[in-house]
Amino acid sequence: MKYYFDESGNWEELRRRESKRLVMCAVLFKDDQAFKDVDFEFKNIRADLNLTPFEFHATSLDERTRERVYSVMNSSLASGRVNAWAIRVNPEHLKKTRKKETDIYIEYASGLLSKIAMCDDRPEILSDMKFRGAYPSAVSELASNPSFRTNYRFLDDIMASYSPMETKISKKVDNISQRLERALKNRQSKDMAKVKDMIDSGSDVDVIKRYEFAELWLNWTERERSREKYREAILREIQGARRSLGMTDEISNVSLRFVDKNENNAGIQFADFMCNIIYKNFPARKFSQGSLENKIYDKCIIEEEHL
Repeated sequence: MKYYFDESGNWEELRRRESKRLVMCAVLFKDDQAFKDVDFEFKNIRADLNLTPFEFHATSLDERTRERVYSVMNSSLASGRVNAWAIRVNPEHLKKTRKKETDIYIEYASGLLSKIAMCDDRPEILSDMKFRGAYPSAVSELASNPSFRTNYRFLDDIMASYSPMETKISKKVDNISQRLERALKNRQSKDMAKVKDMIDSGSDVDVIKRYEFAELWLNWTERERSREKYREAILREIQGARRSLGMTDEISNVSLRFVDKNENNAGIQFADFMCNIIYKNFPARKFSQGSLENKIYDKCIIEEEHL
């Protein structure tokens, strides 16, 4: 069966002061027709309002349109043909951990998915998580070294011959400096401080180029590494859950596919709206008892993080 997965809150920078809550949600369509029915209704709503997939998000719609979406979701959940699970985490509980943000995300996501897919012999998981590897601290560690190379000849040749456009250098300097300043407020790093000083003082004219290529390199390599780590963690957690129930049949693989919200996938869109409802009403409910939001909320199995 297919499980559609999304999240709300800044999981990639959960230690930032403004990070107040984190949510994950998984949605299961029990049969193909259940998915097709939701997909049909969502497409009708988009067509009526001439909305692109990019505009069809919980935070982008007006109240009347959201109510139409919520009506479809509530009916689907009430029919029993669609199920939803979620976990809510208070980021304050995570700010003292030494674990990387990506590892924390994988830990919670694989844990949630293992609980709902443990009895599935062929789970297919669709997620829209981007997995950035280019955090300012990691980028700065590479960019602070004047000899930085990726060791991929083609990319290194491009970097050697590349020069930022004069008209854009000032904007790039300001943008990177501001990002480093924000990052330094949340985490002290000699490399980030060193790169920021290089940029602000103009002491190293190539530091902007190195920073951009280090960011590109890390986003490419770390994303693929994190995705495989995520898949392996889901498989490991599911296998452990199955063994704890005395299930002797081992599953050897988990299908994990990454889907952008803007690809117009009804499952990811359903999970997106679900996450938004739970995110807005944390820690206390803010909607009226008889509202569609409340009805949807009550039909989702929500696990609270307690540390």
